[in-house]
Amino acid sequence: MHPCKRIEIIVERSQIDRLGRLLAAAGAPDYTLIHHAGGHGDRGHRRADDVTDTDENCVFILAVEQDEVVAAVVEGVKPILQRVGGTCLVTEAVWTGS
Repeated sequence: MHPCKRIEIIVERSQIDRLGRLLAAAGAPDYTLIHHAGGHGDRGHRRADDVTDTDENCVFILAVEQDEVVAAVVEGVKPILQRVGGTCLVTEAVWTGS
């Protein structure tokens, strides 16, 4: 088991490719991506079942061991979240995988 940070990023579906490139550049190329996330936030209601996908969010989940990578991800995602909305959460976790 290894201590790590769990990073969860909730963002508009339209930002998937941009965020994937950002994560790779920050040194965190491995993540889990959950499509069709809905909810309610400061920009209103986001529907997970929207037929046009215009109001759909997605969730990126990462496990990161290096503090400098965590900092790079957080700093890199800030401009995206400021522009299109979303959330980035960083919590302590334990990595039990390989």
